[in-house]
Amino acid sequence: MILPEPLPDENLASLLTRLARLNGYQDYCDVVGWLFRDRKATSFIDMEVSFPAFHEVVGGAYGPPENVIRNLTNLGAQMHLGDVSLTELQELESGRLTRRLGDLTFFGTTVLSFCRSCVTHDIATHGFSYWHRLHQLPITLCCPIHGDYLARFPCQRSRLHQFFPLPGDAVVRANAVLESTRVSQPAFWFGVEALAGNLFADRSVAFDSGRIREVLLDQLRVRGLLTAGGRLRPAEFEAACKLSFPQSSVEFDEAILRFLGNPKQLLHGVTDSDQSPPFLRVILIYWLFGEWAAFKEQCCWSSILGEPLASVTKLSVSGDVGRGGVSSDESVILLGHRQVCVDYAMEHPNPSRLEFLKNHYRSFRWLLHRDRSWLDSLLPVPPKHVVQLELFEQVA
Repeated sequence: MILPEPLPDENLASLLTRLARLNGYQDYCDVVGWLFRDRKATSFIDMEVSFPAFHEVVGGAYGPPENVIRNLTNLGAQMHLGDVSLTELQELESGRLTRRLGDLTFFGTTVLSFCRSCVTHDIATHGFSYWHRLHQLPITLCCPIHGDYLARFPCQRSRLHQFFPLPGDAVVRANAVLESTRVSQPAFWFGVEALAGNLFADRSVAFDSGRIREVLLDQLRVRGLLTAGGRLRPAEFEAACKLSFPQSSVEFDEAILRFLGNPKQLLHGVTDSDQSPPFLRVILIYWLFGEWAAFKEQCCWSSILGEPLASVTKLSVSGDVGRGGVSSDESVILLGHRQVCVDYAMEHPNPSRLEFLKNHYRSFRWLLHRDRSWLDSLLPVPPKHVVQLELFEQVA
């Protein structure tokens, strides 16, 4: 069995298709039946994917199950967004949970997307084309690399049981429809897609879904779109959406883009217990933070502090008791001075203890005397550089 090397941003269905073609399979359900140890396999696209079985059959050629999930599916990126839990990912890695290949490939409708410039580049470079994960996201209208509007290939699921196309195939090129170029404010969508690209490139450890949700809630509160208790301010939210979101004249088939008519869908899974549609939070994060790195930095600070960054307002309303049994009022003051310090650190690439003292003397003195360990952890005391004086002159 010849095992092809996975290509940058390739999805699992594309890799398995190339494997089937490279080894001369006519019926693709035969190859997935062998790869996932299912002798009764009758469908390529509806195959239940067992990542441990795949790892064992190919002899670890594509790394452990967690690498296959991260590099060939969208699940790792969804965990960074809080759409998929760590527990679910671990269940998939161990084989206690499986997903159908179609569920790892499509988002509801059986539509495959591609960039014509990418197809030309891939064929010139590799001799064949393949499906890119970023192009399949329901939020992606343009290619993040070339800026071209994507072409959509609607395919019938019933025809994907024994065969799966690649974007360079004649049937795909003949039946693909170019995404409309009448989308208003294309710069907005380019920004969304650039953020999605950075999301997929992120190899750091993901924050838990609760932390991600709290950071999103905090930013919404900071913008005055939520009350301290987490309730939506309808008038303020509607006004902010009109200023920020592009109103398109194009009707999208993807349910995820219907938020253009009802932006409140962006908050599903954040302000309520409903499950968030996959990758919808990419748009929300771009709106609130502008860049993926800024969002991750905010999650990092929230994790370090152990409290949401906008917790001053939240605490003052709820009347919680602070650490160490101090009164609620003192806790509010403590968190207020901490917030000043955090804001300073986030606004300066190289935060300095001395500069913080000069700019925020009152907060510095309060933290120094009443919360020094926390202050030292955020703005450490610079090490002293001792210069050793020479006792005797050196004679040449």
